[in-house]
Amino acid sequence: MAYINPDLLQEDWDALGTWDDGDAGGGVSDISPAGQLYLDCRAVDPTGRAYRSKDFGTIGTGDYYIELRFSGDVWDNTADISESGIQLNVQAETKQLLTYIGNDLDGSTDGIWVMDSGGTKTKVLTKTWDTSFHVITFFVHNSQTDVDIWIDTDPATEAADVTDADCSHATATDGFTAISGRGSAAGNGEYHIDYLYVGTRMIYTMAVTVGEIALTGIANILTSARTLICSGGEIATLDSYSESNHSAFFYLYNGGNNYIGQSFTNVNATILDSCKFYLNKNGTITGSAYAKLYSEKHNTAYGVDSVPDQLLATSDAFDVSGLTADLQLITFNFSEANKIILNALTYYVIVLNYSVSVWNNRLQCSVDITTPTHSGNRISSSNGIDWTATSDDDAPFYVYGIAPTFLLTGIDNILTRGYGIIADVGSFTLTGIDAIITSARTMAVAVGEFTLTGIATTLTSARSIVAGVGQFILTGFNVVFKGFWQYKTKNTTSWTNKTKNATTYTQKSKNDTSWTYKTKE
Repeated sequence: MAYINPDLLQEDWDALGTWDDGDAGGGVSDISPAGQLYLDCRAVDPTGRAYRSKDFGTIGTGDYYIELRFSGDVWDNTADISESGIQLNVQAETKQLLTYIGNDLDGSTDGIWVMDSGGTKTKVLTKTWDTSFHVITFFVHNSQTDVDIWIDTDPATEAADVTDADCSHATATDGFTAISGRGSAAGNGEYHIDYLYVGTRMIYTMAVTVGEIALTGIANILTSARTLICSGGEIATLDSYSESNHSAFFYLYNGGNNYIGQSFTNVNATILDSCKFYLNKNGTITGSAYAKLYSEKHNTAYGVDSVPDQLLATSDAFDVSGLTADLQLITFNFSEANKIILNALTYYVIVLNYSVSVWNNRLQCSVDITTPTHSGNRISSSNGIDWTATSDDDAPFYVYGIAPTFLLTGIDNILTRGYGIIADVGSFTLTGIDAIITSARTMAVAVGEFTLTGIATTLTSARSIVAGVGQFILTGFNVVFKGFWQYKTKNTTSWTNKTKNATTYTQKSKNDTSWTYKTKE
């Protein structure tokens, strides 16, 4: 989860886009795997680099944040700090942050260095970097001369690892930023950048797992709040295919298929909670299995050739050694950042992944190959990249979610640019001195009444006003129908009043005998 609001630069490395290629001396920068910038320094000369840069606009003279998530597969070094590890440069209007991250950069120690006003690279933190992903958050402040630094901690709640480090090196171009990997051919340096964000403020998170979200006080302001969720709701089945449909096994083992899954439909917006597959084992198996949720894509149609697209969430590990030869419904829980929001009326693919034991000691997943009736289709893969869709098989499964509740209470409750306000069950009420719906094209009530009250109640361009049961009444001093051409009673006897240049009124009985009344001369 990101800590800052990337309102200046949000780079998730889905593509290189407008980033300029500054690779030199054998260094290579590219997207690999998807969603990560890969800095390959395995074949660089002593001054080579894998390098990308861009000018993203203007930061200005104020305070700002930088957030970088990265890993080093192999941390490389040379005697020169500027030619080692990962180098990040972000320039604002008056000063620039130029920082160096690596191991053994000065020939003896590991950590983070920052360039000061005189161009000296000063070590500000000692830390030995492993091969895991890490998040560094920088807060540049005090007229852009000082920087606070957090390593793998939340700046909103935790103390900084570094405070007021000198970062007052003079700037060159406001908005210019560069990220690069350095090293030597002998060192085989390799680095991955997961994301790079620059913004003017942090993201403030307010979460309640059970109960209500309450904002109280004279002034309560949420700025740039992208999602507000109260997650304490009923756990419901989003989609399923019963284990009673079992007719065969699908084998998961190292050297064969490692993935099996099923495409499904999520009807209502909800929070992903857990899933189940119907499993047993053959022989003795070890290691962990995982459930993974993907977005869905297809060439022909959903349920015909649906396959996974983007990985969205991964479950907690399940230790398979506890399985028996008897089939069981096994639960896979999604936690923390993997409890994602699922969109309404959207297709997804739920997948089981296991790749540890060999064929004669394997994990077995139930499938229905006789009379499959689920709307989706089964999928499989040996590598998680190349997928096979099987429309005449289904895999028993269950996917569960938590229906979110959101409540706004108090004197003033304002939703701006609220395009959809929905009450699925019961009533939806707007109350107060001023309750206004502007540009409300459609107002509907499936059961009961719909009431508009007040001194002035206006329906503009209301094409149809219908009462399906009972009466529909318009009352008041002035009830006007404009351009009203026809009114029919239930027995279809009708009167027609033509307003266009009419000088007579005609009434015809059922036998077509007619009388004509002329208006006064």
